[in-house]
Amino acid sequence: MSMILPMLALFLQSDLPVPKASEPAITVTGRRADRSVSDRAVRNVITPSRNGQIARFEDPLCPAVIGINPSTARGITSLIKTNASEAGARVAGRQCQINALVVVTSSPKGFIEAVLAAQPMTTATIDKSRLRWLKESDAPIRSWQVTAVEDRNGVPLIGNDSGPTINPLTSVSRLVATTREAMVKSIVVLDVGSMDGKTVRQIADITTLHLLLNIAPDAGDRSVESILALFDRSVAPQEMTPFDRGLLAGLYTPPTNAVTAGETRRRIRRTLTRGRGYAADQK
Repeated sequence: MSMILPMLALFLQSDLPVPKASEPAITVTGRRADRSVSDRAVRNVITPSRNGQIARFEDPLCPAVIGINPSTARGITSLIKTNASEAGARVAGRQCQINALVVVTSSPKGFIEAVLAAQPMTTATIDKSRLRWLKESDAPIRSWQVTAVEDRNGVPLIGNDSGPTINPLTSVSRLVATTREAMVKSIVVLDVGSMDGKTVRQIADITTLHLLLNIAPDAGDRSVESILALFDRSVAPQEMTPFDRGLLAGLYTPPTNAVTAGETRRRIRRTLTRGRGYAADQK
């Protein structure tokens, strides 16, 4: 852990927003989901951010994996990039500033406590219930994101400690919002012991979801078929399911994310009910 913490400190200190008060692609097909089941499943798995929207990365994704041997880390990183690209997310080139980090450690709880003590600002944009879960849970995989509120064109909102955030865009729509919540950084902490018996593909797929989505703490306990159940069931999928790929494609394929959480869920539900899991199928 002594080697990981300094690396994480550099990752977390860069460009933090100020809070306001490869393997070849695998084609996966599956039956269409019932609309009511899809809507309930999406709500159970993805949680909105503090401003009520569902956040995503707007900048190109630059992932990294630390805490395990370099060869395995490179394999997982490569698959994360492939998954993200297939979902419609932009992926950075080889030389980039890391904004999505997977930390593998033998002591997740101790590691998170050390991070929160050294860099408390990293959890300033998550709610109290998630912060409590991060501190107290024994889950083998935990994740959180640092987010920033921007106007719908990607311009950071103007604000200060004594007054409200100012948004010069004033048009209002039932579906389109004047702001968007952008993921700036995403952190996944994984218990090294939980990786026993799991494939590189399985680890890459579950960490992809945790990096790119604000996954609910108990998502793995839900009955929907998903790689998110990898550590919660004796028999789990060997890779991302059509449901998982639909979640990603429904969020990352649309050109704009300046919409309400309800509209984002509708987009994801349409992706799921069409039985499509890849961004290419949405074009």
